[in-house]
Amino acid sequence: MSGSIAIEAPDERRAAELLGELVEFDAELIPAEQGHWEIAVMRDRDLDPLIAGVFEAVDRWLAACDLPSTRIRIDDHTFLLNRPGLRLG
Repeated sequence: MSGSIAIEAPDERRAAELLGELVEFDAELIPAEQGHWEIAVMRDRDLDPLIAGVFEAVDRWLAACDLPSTRIRIDDHTFLLNRPGLRLG
């Protein structure tokens, strides 16, 4: 299966930090609109374990950077992933 999972980062520094969390994956930094950056993780293997590993890395990154959430795009679907332990409302 080919394609990618895209994760939004608010700036280049935090995008690079996320890239560091994703060292076990085939990932790259991509400049996006309005100063944002995306990290594209290539999907060259079974999607389920890949998603689980990427979400675990993103959870660690959100906590380390003290970010409340990020958007993740998989195919035509966009998800909002909140930082673990974040109390909403």
